[in-house]
Amino acid sequence: VRQAAGAGAFLKDFNFEKTYVSPLNRARETLRIVAGDAGDAAVEEAVVDDDLREIDLYEWQGMLKHDIKTEFPDDFAKWRGAGAATFRLPSGNYPVVQLWARARKVWERLLAGAEETSE
Repeated sequence: VRQAAGAGAFLKDFNFEKTYVSPLNRARETLRIVAGDAGDAAVEEAVVDDDLREIDLYEWQGMLKHDIKTEFPDDFAKWRGAGAATFRLPSGNYPVVQLWARARKVWERLLAGAEETSE
């Protein structure tokens, strides 16, 4: 909360045409804090982009770290090691690669929108 309030103090004199936010409630609450007095309106007007959600850990989602380490010790070691960027879950999903792909899509959409408004 303190960091969000600090970011809000730093950004208060900037004018933003659009704000983008993850669909997660905590991301919207952080935006509310950053936006300060305009918090509720900022959240209502923000573009909710599903591609801004956090990394998806599929079959590990919702599990405690301790439980993952116990149930999947080899996979957890790979995940935490140098191979995280190319790590594949037992389900066949590549969490980091998929996160990067979503982030790239967001950047491409943002850049395309910026080009449209500058023309």
